[in-house]
Amino acid sequence: MIEVKTPRLIIRDWQPSDHAHWHRLFSNTQNMRFVEHLQCHTLEESRKHLQGTIDAIQESPRIKYFFAMQLRDTSEFIGNIGFMTELKAGVLWGNMGWFLLPEHQGYGYAAEAFAALIPRMFEEWGVAVIDAGCNIANKASECIMQACGMKLVQQYDDRLNYQLKKEDWLNL
Repeated sequence: MIEVKTPRLIIRDWQPSDHAHWHRLFSNTQNMRFVEHLQCHTLEESRKHLQGTIDAIQESPRIKYFFAMQLRDTSEFIGNIGFMTELKAGVLWGNMGWFLLPEHQGYGYAAEAFAALIPRMFEEWGVAVIDAGCNIANKASECIMQACGMKLVQQYDDRLNYQLKKEDWLNL
Protein backbone atom coordinates (compact mmCIF):
# COMPACT_ATOMS: atom_id res chain seq x y z
CA MET A 1 0.00 0.00 0.00
CA ILE A 2 1.31 3.40 -0.95
CA GLU A 3 1.30 6.11 1.69
CA VAL A 4 2.93 9.52 1.35
CA LYS A 5 3.04 11.99 4.22
CA THR A 6 3.48 15.74 3.94
CA PRO A 7 3.52 18.25 6.80
CA ARG A 8 -0.30 18.45 6.70
CA LEU A 9 -1.50 15.44 4.72
CA ILE A 10 -1.59 11.69 4.40
CA ILE A 11 -1.93 10.55 0.79
CA ARG A 12 -2.77 6.85 0.58
CA ASP A 13 -4.29 4.14 -1.56
CA TRP A 14 -8.07 3.91 -1.37
CA GLN A 15 -9.60 1.10 0.72
CA PRO A 16 -13.06 -0.55 0.70
CA SER A 17 -13.87 1.17 4.00
CA ASP A 18 -13.60 4.54 2.17
CA HIS A 19 -16.88 4.05 0.30
CA ALA A 20 -18.73 6.87 2.12
CA HIS A 21 -15.84 9.27 1.46
CA TRP A 22 -15.72 8.33 -2.22
CA HIS A 23 -19.44 8.83 -2.62
CA ARG A 24 -19.41 12.16 -0.76
CA LEU A 25 -16.62 13.45 -3.01
CA PHE A 26 -17.73 12.10 -6.39
CA SER A 27 -21.45 12.71 -5.97
CA ASN A 28 -20.88 16.37 -5.06
CA THR A 29 -22.20 18.52 -7.89
CA GLN A 30 -19.85 21.40 -7.06
CA ASN A 31 -16.79 19.12 -7.20
CA MET A 32 -17.84 17.60 -10.50
CA ARG A 33 -19.01 20.77 -12.26
CA PHE A 34 -16.00 20.77 -14.61
CA VAL A 35 -15.98 16.98 -15.14
CA GLU A 36 -19.61 15.91 -14.96
CA HIS A 37 -18.80 12.63 -16.73
CA LEU A 38 -16.94 11.49 -13.59
CA GLN A 39 -19.81 12.20 -11.20
CA CYS A 40 -21.34 9.26 -9.32
CA HIS A 41 -25.10 9.55 -8.98
CA THR A 42 -25.85 6.52 -6.77
CA LEU A 43 -24.20 4.63 -3.92
CA GLU A 44 -23.90 1.60 -6.18
CA GLU A 45 -22.17 3.62 -8.89
CA SER A 46 -19.74 4.95 -6.27
CA ARG A 47 -19.10 1.45 -4.94
CA LYS A 48 -18.33 0.19 -8.45
CA HIS A 49 -15.93 3.06 -9.24
CA LEU A 50 -14.16 2.73 -5.89
CA GLN A 51 -13.77 -1.02 -6.40
CA GLY A 52 -12.23 -0.39 -9.82
CA THR A 53 -9.73 1.99 -8.22
CA ILE A 54 -8.89 -0.58 -5.53
CA ASP A 55 -8.55 -3.38 -8.08
CA ALA A 56 -6.09 -1.24 -10.08
CA ILE A 57 -3.69 -1.24 -7.09
CA GLN A 58 -2.95 -4.93 -7.77
CA GLU A 59 -2.40 -4.59 -11.51
CA SER A 60 1.06 -5.23 -12.84
CA PRO A 61 2.20 -2.99 -14.23
CA ARG A 62 0.13 -0.54 -12.25
CA ILE A 63 -1.26 2.18 -14.50
CA LYS A 64 -3.73 3.89 -12.14
CA TYR A 65 -2.43 5.68 -9.06
CA PHE A 66 -5.38 7.30 -7.30
CA PHE A 67 -5.13 8.23 -3.64
CA ALA A 68 -7.35 9.37 -0.80
CA MET A 69 -6.16 12.53 0.97
CA GLN A 70 -6.55 13.01 4.70
CA LEU A 71 -5.49 15.71 7.13
CA ARG A 72 -2.51 14.39 9.02
CA ASP A 73 -3.52 15.80 12.41
CA THR A 74 -7.12 14.60 12.45
CA SER A 75 -7.30 11.87 9.73
CA GLU A 76 -10.27 13.77 8.27
CA PHE A 77 -10.89 12.85 4.63
CA ILE A 78 -10.51 15.84 2.28
CA GLY A 79 -10.21 14.58 -1.28
CA ASN A 80 -8.63 12.53 -4.05
CA ILE A 81 -5.47 12.99 -6.08
CA GLY A 82 -3.83 10.77 -8.61
CA PHE A 83 -2.89 9.91 -12.14
CA MET A 84 -3.11 7.33 -14.89
CA THR A 85 -0.08 6.36 -16.92
CA GLU A 86 0.01 6.04 -20.67
CA LEU A 87 2.87 5.04 -22.93
CA LYS A 88 3.24 7.50 -25.82
CA ALA A 89 6.02 6.90 -28.36
CA GLY A 90 7.98 4.91 -25.79
CA VAL A 91 7.66 7.61 -23.09
CA LEU A 92 5.57 7.10 -19.95
CA TRP A 93 3.14 9.95 -19.29
CA GLY A 94 1.20 10.54 -16.08
CA ASN A 95 -2.17 12.25 -16.54
CA MET A 96 -2.79 14.01 -13.20
CA GLY A 97 -6.01 15.10 -11.50
CA TRP A 98 -7.43 16.00 -8.07
CA PHE A 99 -10.68 16.76 -6.29
CA LEU A 100 -11.18 18.30 -2.87
CA LEU A 101 -14.33 18.59 -0.82
CA PRO A 102 -15.59 22.19 -1.04
CA GLU A 103 -14.82 22.99 2.59
CA HIS A 104 -11.16 22.05 2.08
CA GLN A 105 -10.56 24.02 -1.10
CA GLY A 106 -8.38 27.12 -1.03
CA TYR A 107 -5.95 25.97 1.67
CA GLY A 108 -3.16 24.71 -0.60
CA TYR A 109 -3.80 21.02 0.08
CA ALA A 110 -3.95 19.96 -3.58
CA ALA A 111 -0.70 21.76 -4.42
CA GLU A 112 0.97 20.23 -1.35
CA ALA A 113 -0.18 16.74 -2.31
CA PHE A 114 0.74 17.16 -5.97
CA ALA A 115 4.21 18.50 -5.07
CA ALA A 116 4.75 15.46 -2.81
CA LEU A 117 3.82 13.04 -5.60
CA ILE A 118 5.98 14.60 -8.32
CA PRO A 119 9.32 13.13 -7.11
CA ARG A 120 7.76 9.67 -6.78
CA MET A 121 6.18 9.93 -10.21
CA PHE A 122 9.52 10.71 -11.82
CA GLU A 123 11.90 8.68 -9.64
CA GLU A 124 9.89 5.63 -8.51
CA TRP A 125 7.03 5.15 -10.94
CA GLY A 126 8.90 5.87 -14.18
CA VAL A 127 6.87 8.82 -15.42
CA ALA A 128 8.76 11.09 -17.84
CA VAL A 129 6.03 13.67 -18.52
CA ILE A 130 3.26 14.83 -16.17
CA ASP A 131 0.22 16.09 -18.01
CA ALA A 132 -2.77 17.88 -16.49
CA GLY A 133 -5.60 19.98 -17.77
CA CYS A 134 -8.55 21.97 -16.59
CA ASN A 135 -11.51 23.93 -17.79
CA ILE A 136 -10.41 27.47 -18.61
CA ALA A 137 -12.80 28.74 -15.91
CA ASN A 138 -11.14 26.56 -13.24
CA LYS A 139 -8.57 29.11 -12.09
CA ALA A 140 -7.86 27.22 -8.85
CA SER A 141 -6.64 24.12 -10.73
CA GLU A 142 -4.62 26.26 -13.09
CA CYS A 143 -2.89 27.89 -10.09
CA ILE A 144 -2.08 24.43 -8.66
CA MET A 145 -0.46 23.36 -11.92
CA GLN A 146 1.58 26.56 -12.09
CA ALA A 147 2.61 26.28 -8.42
CA CYS A 148 3.95 22.80 -9.11
CA GLY A 149 6.16 23.99 -11.96
CA MET A 150 3.97 22.96 -14.87
CA LYS A 151 3.96 24.98 -18.07
CA LEU A 152 1.02 25.77 -20.32
CA VAL A 153 1.47 23.82 -23.55
CA GLN A 154 -1.92 24.12 -25.23
CA GLN A 155 -5.16 26.05 -24.96
CA TYR A 156 -8.36 24.76 -26.51
CA ASP A 157 -11.70 26.56 -26.69
CA ASP A 158 -12.57 25.85 -23.07
CA ARG A 159 -9.59 23.84 -21.76
CA LEU A 160 -6.00 24.42 -20.74
CA ASN A 161 -3.29 21.75 -20.90
CA TYR A 162 -0.16 21.90 -18.74
CA GLN A 163 2.93 19.66 -18.65
CA LEU A 164 6.01 19.07 -16.57
CA LYS A 165 8.84 17.02 -18.04
CA LYS A 166 11.28 15.19 -15.80
CA GLU A 167 14.28 17.06 -17.23
CA ASP A 168 12.59 20.41 -16.54
CA TRP A 169 11.70 19.31 -13.00
CA LEU A 170 15.32 18.36 -12.34
CA ASN A 171 16.31 21.92 -13.27
CA LEU A 172 13.74 23.69 -11.05
